[in-house]
Amino acid sequence: MKQYLLSVYQPDGDPPPPETLEPIMRDLDALREEMKAAGVWAIVKAPDLDAALDWGGRLARAIGLLPIEVRPFQGEAED
Repeated sequence: MKQYLLSVYQPDGDPPPPETLEPIMRDLDALREEMKAAGVWAIVKAPDLDAALDWGGRLARAIGLLPIEVRPFQGEAED
């Protein structure tokens, strides 16, 4: 399997207010637990780019649609 980096682009400016940030943090915590159970976090082992993009999309939805870069590493991942 290949490895892919999921990188969050941080927005400029002040952080969102608590009423905006609270549901984002709740969704992110739920996704973090799911990714932890799957053995992934910032570096994802996935069978192909489409599977890695799916993880990136789920991360984007959990954090309020901030841009996520999905970048492949060269070569295959070691098990």
